[in-house]
Amino acid sequence: MGIFSSAKDLFNGISPSSKKRYSPFFSAVLLYFQDFKILKAEDGGGEAIVNVLTDNSIIEILVKKNPEKIDELRTTIFDFINDASLLEIKNKMNKMSISFSEFKMTRSKKIDSCEFDYLSLLSRVSYLNYIFQNSNSELLQKCLKIPGNRIGGSQKPSMFSRLIDDPFVRLDSNFKGMNHTERLRLANTYNDMSSFQNWDYELHKNQKKYEAFGEYFNKDVWYLKLSVKKNDTIIYEDIVITNGGNGNDLYMHEDDFLFFSEALEKMKERWDFFKYNNV
Repeated sequence: MGIFSSAKDLFNGISPSSKKRYSPFFSAVLLYFQDFKILKAEDGGGEAIVNVLTDNSIIEILVKKNPEKIDELRTTIFDFINDASLLEIKNKMNKMSISFSEFKMTRSKKIDSCEFDYLSLLSRVSYLNYIFQNSNSELLQKCLKIPGNRIGGSQKPSMFSRLIDDPFVRLDSNFKGMNHTERLRLANTYNDMSSFQNWDYELHKNQKKYEAFGEYFNKDVWYLKLSVKKNDTIIYEDIVITNGGNGNDLYMHEDDFLFFSEALEKMKERWDFFKYNNV
């Protein structure tokens, strides 16, 4: 089995430490594909790829950090629950009626742009599902009754939009269990790593502490992509979002195994259904 063929993988530059780092993903793949080859396992980039050889095709499964995380410090739930088009898409996706292949057919952009747009859409739908799963149903219903021209409205949320001390933002902080005053201070401070002169180490440290202990987290940590190739032509693709267990950019948590295994199970079911209907 690919995960245990360590000598062969070492010759390809894949170290035991890299294999250990991605072990929740490899272990989940092993549940559904009994023999695979590790093609890539990056130490710092957060990406791993495996190949599964079948009788007449090659299945490639990629796991990667999701660049379209939802930042709870700087966005509000009103950016999502008042977006009628997003709610419609959520209902369709819950019925598994929008696949990546179908999404590509509706786009005129090049393939790379389609994938990024689809990933962004999945992130937003995933976050919307998270909102509706909140146990405080009374507060959720109160938020749903707020007019759509309030925070965000139907506009696409900006990951780094500045927040004001608005009663509806206070309501959002209450909904998320955040310290509202600390949230505004951290969310509204420019702290961009790309500009050293504006870099505030103490503020960044406080932001990281708030991420860890202030009920603030980035949703949608990883995404999985399954591609099936036959004669060097891609005949099937599927993409899913999986929410990581600990929200760390570079390391997988043991709990991520549950997310990966559930996601891969659904992907394999959809691939088997596609094969059955396209023989």
